[in-house]
Amino acid sequence: MAVLDADEADRFQLEAFDAYFTRGVFPDEKGLLDCARRAGVDAKVKALYDDPQRLDARKTQALREAAGYSQSGITGVPFFFFQGRPAFSGARDVADFVDVLRQAKDLTEVPE
Repeated sequence: MAVLDADEADRFQLEAFDAYFTRGVFPDEKGLLDCARRAGVDAKVKALYDDPQRLDARKTQALREAAGYSQSGITGVPFFFFQGRPAFSGARDVADFVDVLRQAKDLTEVPE
C-alpha cells in the first residue's frame, strides 16, 4: 500500500526535486522530512520513519523496483518511453525526439 496518494506523492516529489537540485539539500531523513513538511505530508512520512519494519519494507521494495528498471535496460535519467517502448536516456537534441516520434507514428499508421 502506498504511503502517499498520487497528489501527495506529486507534491512531495516536486519538493524533493527542488530541494536537491535547486537548494542543495541532501535527501537524508532530515532533508526528506523537511520536504514532506513543505508538501503538507509530514505526518505520513514521519509515521513511516517511526515504524522501522515498515520503512525497511519500503526500502526493500524501492531497491527491487530499481533493480527491475536497470535489468530492463534503463541506464540513466531521464529515460524516455514512446508508446510503451524504451527509446533513450539522457539529455537529447530536439532531432532525436522528432525521429523517435516519427518512428512511433509510422508504427501506428494503418495502411489503407
